[in-house]
Amino acid sequence: MSEQKLASVALLLLNKRGEVYAIRELVSKPAIGKVSGSLSFPWETLEEGELPADAIKRLVLEEVDGMGEVLHSEVQYLGRLETHVADIHVYVTQYEGPEEAHFFGSHAGFEFTPMGFISVETLLLYGRWGVAEVIGLWRGLDEICTA
Repeated sequence: MSEQKLASVALLLLNKRGEVYAIRELVSKPAIGKVSGSLSFPWETLEEGELPADAIKRLVLEEVDGMGEVLHSEVQYLGRLETHVADIHVYVTQYEGPEEAHFFGSHAGFEFTPMGFISVETLLLYGRWGVAEVIGLWRGLDEICTA
């Protein structure tokens, strides 16, 4: 019997300068590529029976906007990325609010630390496993759409 891959959702939250909202992982989970201290974007494993569209709403509350006060943009589905560890459902949204807004998900402080918006290059340099693949999907689709 083969082991079933995990399913997850990831959110690329971009500001007006093209920077990505990042978090620093506080807990290592080697089986899924999380290493304490590494950077990531909000990324969550689906719970049993949960649909990606429901998981992304939970992710926003847990890792981005616990009070539902900061993120008002529509989250758009980019596509599914298959890896050897997980199937990742990738979403993207643009943050249009004030630069001084403070993002603080309900799980901040014990699973991760909010880092704010950082350059894509910094995220790629210090990112956990899977970050480069998700960024590649986003950049590839962005190039197709602007060509």
